[in-house]
Amino acid sequence: MTSQPQNPQTTPVRRKAAVAVIVRQRRLLVIRRSEKVVAPGKLCFPGGGILAGESEHDAVIREIQEEIGVSCVPQQKIWRSQTSWGTEVAWWETTIDAAAPLTLNLEEVAEAVWLRPTELHARADLLPSNYEFLSAWKAAKFSIGGFSDPFGPHDGD
Repeated sequence: MTSQPQNPQTTPVRRKAAVAVIVRQRRLLVIRRSEKVVAPGKLCFPGGGILAGESEHDAVIREIQEEIGVSCVPQQKIWRSQTSWGTEVAWWETTIDAAAPLTLNLEEVAEAVWLRPTELHARADLLPSNYEFLSAWKAAKFSIGGFSDPFGPHDGD
């Protein structure tokens, strides 16, 4: 039996996404997805799909502006993963101005919260791909701005 070449018109397009990992005082900024989007009510890092012709870097900037209404600076790609449904995800260490107020796009985001990695990892309402990210971080597959041990002791800040 010989294999047939795939018809490009029937070959599934692999979806790509970019996610912002924003750390402040050893806490991570996560959002609760609105009831109007896929995986409603789930906690996750802010981000989303990469548009055709858009770079990961630019997708992070656009998604953060769209979801939480602030400008951001993607610093570096820290990890790459694939979700169970086949989306390729680029995880970017990203900064926002500490004084900038968050303005949530309620069509996409129900709330934004700052949680410690241990608090986030313990949440039953966290998207599975975000557990994988936290587990990879705990396993020291990458570090984020000197925050190399996300599950280590903290100074009560």
